Amino acid sequence: MTSPEPPDPRLLGKWEHDLPQIEAIIDSLAEGMVIADTSGRLLAANQAYVRLVGFARHEDLRQSLTDLPQWFEVRDLSGKVLPLDQWPLARALAGETFTDLQLELRRLDGTAAFIGSYNGSMAADGDGAPALAVLTVRDITAQKQTEAALETAYQHEKLLNEIGQAIRLTLDPREVQTVASRSLGQALLADRCYFAQIDFAAQRIWIAEEWRRDDLFPISGDYPLSDFGVDFRHIFDGNRTLIASDTRLYPWPKETVAVMEQHAVRALLNVPFFDDGSLVALLGVAMADGPHEWTEAEIGLTEAVAMQTRTAVEAVRISRREHNIAIALQQTLQPKMPAGMPGLQVSDFYRAALAEAEIGGDFCDLFSPEGDNTILVIGDVSGKGLAAATQVAAVRNMLRCVIYQGFPLAEAVAQLNQILTTQNLLSGFVTMCVAQYSPADHTFTYVSCGHEPVLLRHAATGHIELLGPTGPPLGVEGTAEYTHEARRLQAGDALLLYTDGLSESGPSRQDMLGVDGLANLLRAHPLHEDAHGLCQRIIAGVERHARGDLRDDACILTVRVL
Repeated sequence: MTSPEPPDPRLLGKWEHDLPQIEAIIDSLAEGMVIADTSGRLLAANQAYVRLVGFARHEDLRQSLTDLPQWFEVRDLSGKVLPLDQWPLARALAGETFTDLQLELRRLDGTAAFIGSYNGSMAADGDGAPALAVLTVRDITAQKQTEAALETAYQHEKLLNEIGQAIRLTLDPREVQTVASRSLGQALLADRCYFAQIDFAAQRIWIAEEWRRDDLFPISGDYPLSDFGVDFRHIFDGNRTLIASDTRLYPWPKETVAVMEQHAVRALLNVPFFDDGSLVALLGVAMADGPHEWTEAEIGLTEAVAMQTRTAVEAVRISRREHNIAIALQQTLQPKMPAGMPGLQVSDFYRAALAEAEIGGDFCDLFSPEGDNTILVIGDVSGKGLAAATQVAAVRNMLRCVIYQGFPLAEAVAQLNQILTTQNLLSGFVTMCVAQYSPADHTFTYVSCGHEPVLLRHAATGHIELLGPTGPPLGVEGTAEYTHEARRLQAGDALLLYTDGLSESGPSRQDMLGVDGLANLLRAHPLHEDAHGLCQRIIAGVERHARGDLRDDACILTVRVL
């Protein structure tokens, strides 16, 4: 800053003569006041100002502006330390007039700190020339704290209302948790926010619905509890929120601290969820780059969000448990495919939907009811979760029953449909393709109940034929009629039977693979490739198009005629 003008000796003499009277006047003011000459020397300050800046006597303040940095630092309200030429008194000496300039002043020895509202200007002498800088200051620390508390309360209420609205607008508990983790993470300026489900019976913890800072890697996934090296029941004994300002200093085993480092979690809040006294889930908020002292407001808001989302967390936990049961049931129901059937090579693939999705009712079957004939089945029970998986068993077993009774294929399917419909054995419907291959005359006969078209590649021409539905889905109308279609096959011909988890795969609903996409994958395979190689090639192509994310169950049978 430029050096202030030296004071007029005549004005200074008059000032010193009048100083006691002036100090008595300004001491009566409630606001702090300080007066400096044009050189920056502090001439007077009232008692209110002396107390604000942490001095005991007026005499302690008899110094110049350039001496003040040895005692104080000044910051703006963002916390930035300001250079001397941006201090209020310096700005007044530079001829600036200002009102309600809000800055924070701190004593370097820690004995005083406050946020002040400053007014400043230059006073002129009788000739109109600048003579004295006059600065007043009012302590607004309590006011700013109140404003900050009100703003925090408003933002917290806004966040809770946003989550509440999500709960009212959607029946999907995962969507509620997604909104809650994003809103809470952003409100707390956190680096991560997530929900985790805990299954002590399976000794697993499943982290999902994670919101994170853009440059951080995800930590969502399924982990063994043993990876964390700590007893979760003990940590959350008494339903207490875990508060760790620095995970490196928290009294955890070394392996637990290492996991926190691996997951980029340096400060942590965990609110537990209990069911009948057992820990079942967590709401977590984390900082990645360094320690963080969690405030009461931050802890209170996190606990409030946990309370508000408790029902959604419980719904996800139950869904997760049913999902695991359904997967186990479906895997049990999937038959062990024989290495080969007369005149055919057959390969199969089945994958349950990802953990984030609800498992459906896809299934396949392969058996020989009599002689060398082979029955091939692919189907999809409508609905999701455990209910769909249990209905797979009924459909699959009853289909075998009617076929083993010797009915022709179309009649057997009609019998199955009548049983399912009249006995109310389905909560929805079933799409299914049932086919029979006779190696004696190379005949492929099929009945398709509203299912995805079978793809037949003719080895002789390379042409791909779509074998479409020959009747409606099962379970819609008890008197529905079904017909069969037949094709004469040749050595090298290939068949693809699949569920809509493949044809509807894709990065979005607007970019699905479709039947044409599957046909292109089938068209591209080498004629000499066996059924297993074809199956692997089709699945690899589907996953490439879906970018590795199959949202629905995927079930497929690939067949090559020998």
